[in-house]
Amino acid sequence: MCIRDRSTDDPKDKEKWLQMIKDENLGGLQLFANGPGNDFSKYYKINAIPRFLVFDKNGKIVTVDSPRPSDPKLKQLLLAEAAK
Repeated sequence: MCIRDRSTDDPKDKEKWLQMIKDENLGGLQLFANGPGNDFSKYYKINAIPRFLVFDKNGKIVTVDSPRPSDPKLKQLLLAEAAK
């Protein structure tokens, strides 16, 4: 699974974030991390966004610094993981 993006916006801005996803027609799995300094960001050592994460079929971390969706290396990475 590739998590395309996530938000570290303040909870008060969640509705604006949801509207932006709709307006921009963003695909992928979008996560709201409930504000800066959250456990998700700490656990995956995310200090900037966008950040692209890849997990294997069992939900284990492949990388927390995946290539962008526009980078052909991401397709290679996903195909290699899917073949395992």
